[in-house]
Amino acid sequence: MERLKFLDPDCRHVLKFDGLGYLGEQVRERARAICEAGFGPGVESAGDGMSAYAFISGSPLSRSDCSREVLDRLAQYCAFRFSVFRVDNADGRHLGEMARHNFEQEFGKQLALPSASLETSIPVLADARMQPYEWVRSRDGKILKVDACSHGDDHFQPGPTDIAWDLAGAIVEWALDEDSESYFVQKYWEHTGDDPRVRLPQFVLAYGIYRMAYVKMALNATHEQAERSRLERSYRFYGSRVGAASRVFGACA
Repeated sequence: MERLKFLDPDCRHVLKFDGLGYLGEQVRERARAICEAGFGPGVESAGDGMSAYAFISGSPLSRSDCSREVLDRLAQYCAFRFSVFRVDNADGRHLGEMARHNFEQEFGKQLALPSASLETSIPVLADARMQPYEWVRSRDGKILKVDACSHGDDHFQPGPTDIAWDLAGAIVEWALDEDSESYFVQKYWEHTGDDPRVRLPQFVLAYGIYRMAYVKMALNATHEQAERSRLERSYRFYGSRVGAASRVFGACA
C-alpha cells in the first residue's frame, strides 16, 4: 500500500518516485519548502521522476514518545502547512460521501454527518501521514517529518482539504487523550489564529473512517501473515477510534 523507496548504497539518500516532469518538480518544491522551514530532509532530483531525499540518521518515534515537546512540534508543523500550502480548490463533499458510505458498509448504520461539515474556505495540501513513525528524531535531537510531500495530492483521499485533516490525523494516530489533544489544538491555534475546535470532531471521525477502510482494503489484498497481523491491529485500532468519535453524530459503531 506504499510507494517503493530505495536506500542508496552509501546510506546517504532515500530514493522515491515522485513523478515525471512538472508533477515531480511540484513535489520537490514542497519538500524544499519543508526543509527550509526546518521540518524535513533536503531533496534533489535524481532523474527519471525520482527524488533523492537526504537520509535522516536517527530513530522513528512511537506513541510512547508523546510529550509536550512532540505536541509542540506537531502543532508548529500543522501551522506551517496551513500558512504555506494553501490551494484554491477543494470539494469536501467527496470526504463526506466517503465517510458516510464506509461507515454504513462497516457498521450497517447511517451516519448523520452534515453534508457541508467537511467543506472548507481555506483548503490546503495536507500531509496526510501524521503517524508517529513518520517522525524521526535525528542524532542531533531534532524532530523531523519524512514522507510529507505527495500523499495529500495523489489519487487517494483526502485531496485538497482543511488543515483539520492533519490535526485529526495527529489526534487519531498518536491516540491523544483529552488533555493532550487540548494542548495540541491550543498550540496550533496560538500559531495561526485559527480556532479549529468547532470543525475538528467531524474531521476526526472522517479521518478514522478513512484509515479503517484503507487498512481493511489492504488486509483483503494480502495473504502474508506478518503483514496481516499488523493490518488487523491497525484495523481494530481505527475501529475503536471511529466508535468513540461517531457517538457525537448520533450513530454508534
